[in-house]
Amino acid sequence: MARPPAPRVRPARPRIAGSGGAPATSATSADDTGELTRSERADAWSRGDDPESEWADESEWADAEWTNHEGEWSDDDEWSDGDADPTSTQELATVGGTGEYGRSVVRPAVRARRDLGAVAREIGRAVRAGLEASVLSWLVLVVPVVAAYIATVAAPVLGEASWFDAARNATSGWLLSFGQPLVVTTPATAIAPASSTVVTLVPIGLTLVTAALLAGAVRRAMIANPVSLLATVLAAGGVVAGGYRLAGATPTLGAVLTTALVLVGGAVAGWLRSTPVTAREGWPTWCLAGLRAGRRVLLALLGTAAATLVLALVVRASAVLAVQQSFGADVVSTLLLLATQLLALPTLVVWALSWLVGPGFSIGAVVVTSDAATAGPLPALPVLAAVPDTGPGPGRWILVLAVLVAAGALVAPLARARDWRARGVVGAVAATTAGLAAAVLGGLSGGSVGPLAVVGTTAALGLAVAAVVAVAVAGVGAVLVVAERRGVDVAAIIDTALAAVPRPRLPRLRRRRSR
Repeated sequence: MARPPAPRVRPARPRIAGSGGAPATSATSADDTGELTRSERADAWSRGDDPESEWADESEWADAEWTNHEGEWSDDDEWSDGDADPTSTQELATVGGTGEYGRSVVRPAVRARRDLGAVAREIGRAVRAGLEASVLSWLVLVVPVVAAYIATVAAPVLGEASWFDAARNATSGWLLSFGQPLVVTTPATAIAPASSTVVTLVPIGLTLVTAALLAGAVRRAMIANPVSLLATVLAAGGVVAGGYRLAGATPTLGAVLTTALVLVGGAVAGWLRSTPVTAREGWPTWCLAGLRAGRRVLLALLGTAAATLVLALVVRASAVLAVQQSFGADVVSTLLLLATQLLALPTLVVWALSWLVGPGFSIGAVVVTSDAATAGPLPALPVLAAVPDTGPGPGRWILVLAVLVAAGALVAPLARARDWRARGVVGAVAATTAGLAAAVLGGLSGGSVGPLAVVGTTAALGLAVAAVVAVAVAGVGAVLVVAERRGVDVAAIIDTALAAVPRPRLPRLRRRRSR
C-alpha cells in the first residue's frame, strides 16, 4: 500500500526566557548566562533559523522517520504490510499541520464529500452541454421555418396550417439529419398516404452542425469523467426523443444507429479536445500517429473535393443563375432556397470526393463518374446545374490527383517514423481510419428523394479512399527509402519548414479547479 505524504508538522516554538518558561541553551551568540536575548531570538525566528529547535537542520527532517504527532506509525514498513488502516492515520489532530504542498490535511470523510460534490457538478455541466447543443441544432432549422411561415401566413397555399404545424414539419426535417425518413404530405397526398413523397437522403450539413455544437459544448464544459460524458449523450438523446414525440414519428433502426453515431462521435471529439493528455494516456505511439495521419489525409482529400466543387460552380455559374431566376421567388423564398443549398453543400462535397476517387455518384437515372456522365432529368435545384454534361469525362487520370494529394498529406507522419516497419503500421492505420470515415460519409450521403430512388453515393466510397491512401503510402515509403540511402533527412527538412511557417495562437480553455 502506498504511503501518504508525511505531514510537515512544525515543532512547538520554544519559550523565550523571561516569559514564564524554562530557558533554553543556544550555540549561537549569547550573553554571559548562555541564553539568547529576546531580540536575538526574534531575529532567528524571522530568518527561519531556530538554533534551539530540534528540527533546525533540514537534513534531519529529510532523514527522519515518518511519524505523526502521537508516534503511532513510526515504522515505514507497517504501511507496506497493509496491517494499518490509512483512514485512521490521515485523521491528524495536530493544529496547524500541513500537507506536502502546504495545504491543510483533510479528513477522508471531508475529502470524499468534496470529491462527490465535484463529480456532481461535472455531471450537471455535462447534462447542460448535451441539452444546449441539441436544442441549438433543433433551433437552427425550426426558427427559419417558423419565420418563413409567419412571413407567408396569408398565402392561400398554406390553408389552415398553423405555426405549430410549421414547427412540427421543421422537426421532421431535423430528424432527417439523424437518418429518420421524412414523409412529405400535401393536401393531394393526404387522401392517399401511399402516394406521399419519402425522403431518406440525409442532409450531412445539418448533421455536422449538430456534432460540432455537441463537441463545442463538451469542450467548454471541461468534462473529464466518462460517466459525465455518458450523461451528455443521454441528455442530447432525450432531446432527440422529444423531437420524435413532437413530430409524431417512430424511429427506425437506421435512425437509432445514426443518432448514436452522431451524438457519441461529437461528444468524444469534444472530450478529446478538452482532456487531450488524459484521453490519450497509454495509447501506443503508432496508433496515435496513424490516427492523426488518417485524419490529415481525409481532410486533404475533402479539401480537394471542395475545391473541385467550387471550380464546377464557377465554370457553370450561368446555368446555376438561370435555374435560380426561373423560380421567380420572393425574398423569403430565395433566402430559404439559399439556406437549403448551403445545407446541401457538404453532401455535394462528398459526391465530388466520390467522383475524384472513382465510384462516382448518381441522381436518379443520371450517373456521373470521372469517365463519363449519362443523360437524364435532374431536380430543379440551382446547385445541381453544376453537374457535368452528358459525355466523356477526364478519365481515370483524375485518380493521379487524388494520390498526389494523399501523398502530400502523408509525407510528414511517415518521415517521422523510425523505420519501414513503423511506416507500414502508421500507413495501415491511416488507410483504415480514412476508409472507415469515408464509408460513413458515403453511407450518409446516399438515399432516395421521392421518385428518385437512387441518389448520391454508397459506403463503397470507403474502399476507394482506403485504396488511394494505400497507394500513396507505398509511394511515399519508396521515396523515403531512396532519400535515406542518399543521406537526406526528410523529417528534419519538414520540421524546419514547418517551424518557419507562422501559426496563429488560438485561445485555450483552462480547466476550472474543483473546490
